[in-house]
Amino acid sequence: EKFDPFECLEILARHRATGLVVVPVMLRRLCEAAETGRSGPSPDGVRWILCSGSALLPALERRARRVFGPTLRNLYGSTEAGWISVATPMDAVRKPGTVGRPLPGVDVEIVDRAGAVCHVGEIGEIVVRSKAVFSGYTGDSPGHVDGGGTYRLGDLGWLDEDGYLFVADRADDMVVTGGENVYPAEVERVLHDDPGVVDAAVVGVEDGEYGHVLAAFVVAAEGSRLAVDDVKAACRSHLANYKVPKHVWLVDALPYNASGKVLRRSLRADAAERLSTAREDK
Repeated sequence: EKFDPFECLEILARHRATGLVVVPVMLRRLCEAAETGRSGPSPDGVRWILCSGSALLPALERRARRVFGPTLRNLYGSTEAGWISVATPMDAVRKPGTVGRPLPGVDVEIVDRAGAVCHVGEIGEIVVRSKAVFSGYTGDSPGHVDGGGTYRLGDLGWLDEDGYLFVADRADDMVVTGGENVYPAEVERVLHDDPGVVDAAVVGVEDGEYGHVLAAFVVAAEGSRLAVDDVKAACRSHLANYKVPKHVWLVDALPYNASGKVLRRSLRADAAERLSTAREDK
């Protein structure tokens, strides 16, 4: 019912576990626990950590490598399509942010809105073909499957010149602001690189001038004096102006579901309520 990182580290050591499967938020908390210096058994026997469920940001991958050594594997897949790719520790060093090459028996294509295959490095929708793809949903739900082993994941990404797959964001999460496409995950990567930030999520909110703008929810590190202006300045130094969040709120924690995914719908509703309250106060 509740994940205790200290208890997890103790269990790993007590049972001499060699492998561990986590979602990113669990991995972050394990790193925090290991870095506290709190006395206890060390899980030195862990040879591999498999991380999946949501995006593994490069900053967290680097942190986990410092704490646990070269043990982390970044798995990309879905319930409907099975395992698609796995980035090894060496892949993470050579190609930061990659989810690896497609696994044997799995074909991945990147297609545009018309269904044409994208060029190398061009962002489009990720389509996977394999024998692991399910045949369809129960009931009348159409899903994204054609019944022939091909599945459209609803994710956007690209393949590089070496065949490595990168995930840009969920197609539903992309924000069009002033006619420009912005992927919240790109902004989140910048925020997580800030040592004063523990966690962050970015969503799109309606705006009368630009259609939509970005709003960032940021959890500051303990003891940090992080301010809203600091967050915007960090984004401004690495991103184009239209990618800098117009609204920034410092919060105690982000909402997660049971599988470790940020509840973006809740954040959008929260942002809308905050903005509405601000307008009423004026």
